[in-house]
Amino acid sequence: MKFIKRDWLVLTGFIFISVMCFWPLIKTHQIYGSGDLLFHLNRMVGFSESLQHGTLGYRSFDTLSGLGSSVNFFYPFVYILGFSSLFVLFPNSLVFAFYLGEIIVLFVTLIIAYWSMLSFSLGDKKRSIVFALLYGFGGYFMYLLSDQYVLGEAFAYVFLPVAFLGFYNVFFGNKNKWYILSMGVTLLLYAHMLTTFLTIVTFLIILLLALVTRKLKFNVPILVSLGKAILLTLSLTAVIYLPFLYQLQQTTIITTIKQGLLFLNGLGTNLLMAVNGEHQNIGFFSVIAFILMIIQIFQKKNDFNLIIGLFGLLIFVIGTSIFPWYNLSIDVQALIQFPYRVFGISTVFIMTFLSKILLEFFGGEHKNYYLLILFLSIFSLVSFWSKTGGEKHDLEGKIFLKQNNNRNRNKEILENNFVTNSDGIESIPTSRHDYIGVIDYAPEESWQPNNRKTLLAHEVMVNNKVVKSSNRYYFNKISNKINLKYSGNVDIPVFSYGNETVKVDGKNVHHIQSKRGSVQINKVKEGIHTVSVSYKTPSWILILWIWTIVVWLLLGIWRVLYNRN
Repeated sequence: MKFIKRDWLVLTGFIFISVMCFWPLIKTHQIYGSGDLLFHLNRMVGFSESLQHGTLGYRSFDTLSGLGSSVNFFYPFVYILGFSSLFVLFPNSLVFAFYLGEIIVLFVTLIIAYWSMLSFSLGDKKRSIVFALLYGFGGYFMYLLSDQYVLGEAFAYVFLPVAFLGFYNVFFGNKNKWYILSMGVTLLLYAHMLTTFLTIVTFLIILLLALVTRKLKFNVPILVSLGKAILLTLSLTAVIYLPFLYQLQQTTIITTIKQGLLFLNGLGTNLLMAVNGEHQNIGFFSVIAFILMIIQIFQKKNDFNLIIGLFGLLIFVIGTSIFPWYNLSIDVQALIQFPYRVFGISTVFIMTFLSKILLEFFGGEHKNYYLLILFLSIFSLVSFWSKTGGEKHDLEGKIFLKQNNNRNRNKEILENNFVTNSDGIESIPTSRHDYIGVIDYAPEESWQPNNRKTLLAHEVMVNNKVVKSSNRYYFNKISNKINLKYSGNVDIPVFSYGNETVKVDGKNVHHIQSKRGSVQINKVKEGIHTVSVSYKTPSWILILWIWTIVVWLLLGIWRVLYNRN
């Protein structure tokens, strides 16, 4: 409350610029999607259905290809629930609900960046505003949020400053603020596991450098603060890692296609993309920061701010072909996939450096400072409009999402680049729309090319032969009506993870995993039968959610009481 009273003008400005960014898109009443957006829209719609039924749908039966996908066990969805809640609140204006969600994400990013720098700089409000604008409109964040819609990473980007602020406090700053480290890592894990892993690796690199250069010595206060942060983090993130481990032990899965590195570009190419604002870039202002770093090096400056900037530059270089990525094992390459993922972490350090330098140049007089803020705001807004306007232009005339009856289509047609309105979003649970990673996190056997094809075509098989069926899809189950002319083993096109409930004519039956990784019921008698496969989220998982909410509330109450004292 004190924060709002003190900084209401800053908050108002951030709200204004966030709304203005998306206003031209809102007026079109359409979404111009690419990259991962169709995947995430499936998740949003799926959770909006389950929320309306008073539960959390960890498995998806009418979205995510209608195969009973268990992706939500492996890919955190805390922030996706926010979008789904907006879908529930605005059922007749799903496009508006989506853009409202995007506005909130951008606004929260600006607020988090502002608050983090305010804490790090010991109350320097001017620098905090500059950092918020530089970080909130960083080139890589724009790529994640409104270009390829890599929303898991985008959500994680929002909270990177909190994680690094907490890390700084535990090891180099105010150790009484250890809880910030826990909050930061927790909020990261709620968004994206790989970003959390890369952040922790970055922590270790910093610690190693600090120990080698003798800038850090472990002592009891550090270890106590770190221990408390770890314990709180384990408590707050149990809702993520316990369901993950539970599902992982059910059956062998493949998370995503195993392949080498993609989009590994040279240093020059990455710098050029940053200047031009193209693709997965580090941003124009990062290039300015690099130039200023070089100037300071020649001026033989050696302050802490320059060290922060140079570390950001180092992380950026690691994301280019200069780093020997191909010398790493194929497993590591498959895990990282895109080396440019480190650009988000790099941006935290680069913009921390640049915010102070710009303030040294323009922060002396109020007039110059206000001109700087005006320039950054206008530049950010115009750049955002230019980028989203260009994407809109490129996608006009592409596939338009609409209702179809293609569940049994034998051909896989990716709809990565598409245009949709609210009706198109509503069609997701009742239509087939193929997207990137359409069988990610499926049982291992389902990845075989022929198995993948027959599953995506929703083919029911009896004794390994395709039979006609009438399939009905619900948010929590799939029902298949089949007419068997002879008894046999029935293979239903639903992924078998070992925790589903299978019924034949309303009676629970034993099932096994078929050779294509799907549900199989043996020795079904001839005749007309209704086979249903469903999943109900266990009570212990829902209790974990309650536990998490309670811990967050207790943490908030503790901080309020502590600040009063």
